This record gives sequence, C-alpha cells and structure tokens, in this order.
Amino acid sequence: MPSPKVGSSNLDPTALAYPLLGFWREIDAQGLSNERFAEFATSDRFGVADGMALRQTRQPGAVYLDNAGRTFEIEKVAVSGFVTPLWRRILLMIFRQAEFIEHWVTYEVIELPPMAFEDAKVRVRASIERNQEDWIDDEAMAGEAGEPVRLEDVIASALDAVRGATTVKDLFERLTVAWRY
Repeated sequence: MPSPKVGSSNLDPTALAYPLLGFWREIDAQGLSNERFAEFATSDRFGVADGMALRQTRQPGAVYLDNAGRTFEIEKVAVSGFVTPLWRRILLMIFRQAEFIEHWVTYEVIELPPMAFEDAKVRVRASIERNQEDWIDDEAMAGEAGEPVRLEDVIASALDAVRGATTVKDLFERLTVAWRY
C-alpha cells in the first residue's frame, strides 16, 4: 500500500504520532472563509482520500498537528491510484456519487514550528461554535434511543471536552464521548 511521502522536508507522515488534528478552510456560498477540523486516526486513513476530502481536508494549505506536537502544512497533493475497486467506481459514477471514489494520495509537506496545543484547542472550539450543524444527530434529538437530546447540550458537552483535553488523542477521545451525549 502506498503511504504518504514527504517532498520538501524530512518529515515522514507515516512516522507521525497519530491521531492527527487537521485544520482546513472552506469558502461558503457568500465567499466567507470558515475553518473546520477533522481527525485522522491512522497513517492508512491519511493516505486515502475520496473526492470530497481532496477538495476539503487534503487541500494545499491545510495544517496538521500530530499527537506529539509536530505541525506541518500540505504543499501539494497527488493522486497515485484508486483504492475503490473498478466495479464500485462504475456504480458510483452511474449513481452520480463519484465523489465517494477513494484514491491513494501522496503529499509534499512543509514542517512548521510546533503549534501550542492550547492554540489548537482555541481553533477547535471556534470551529465547533461556528459549525454547530455538524453536531446534529437527528435520531438522538428525536429521542429514538431514549430521552431526546438538545443541540445546545451537545455543543456545551463538546466545548467542555475540548477544554479538558491535554493531547490530540485525548481531544478526540473526549469528543467521541461528547458526540454520544
């Protein structure tokens, strides 16, 4: 299996301390920039991207922080083959869902000065507050598995989880618990 490789630095993404915390900017319909974040649990998942990820989380300029505090920015992304089998790619194209076709990707990255984890937490909290719709769980809010859950409570729980986190790994473990509110 191909793995992410380094172009412009000595940083080897397969040697990073996973999970990674990734930040990228998306431009909304009004042309406003909105920073979002995501987790990349393993090097295997970081080396695979579908069309949507290539347009969002894996774009040049995206910044990643690993669990050991190393920070890097993507300079260039190259698709190096398909992960999705041919028969499935054909079906996805027929049903107009080609954005779900997964590719092997390689990266050229620049190592940046380490990002203070407190700064990363500020960025994560700001993203949660700006993108509350990402935290909606229709079934939980409708009470399908018990007492209905309110979005405000989920957001408050997520923000508390971020405040208490001490590492990238701890951050995502706490957010997973908050998500299951």
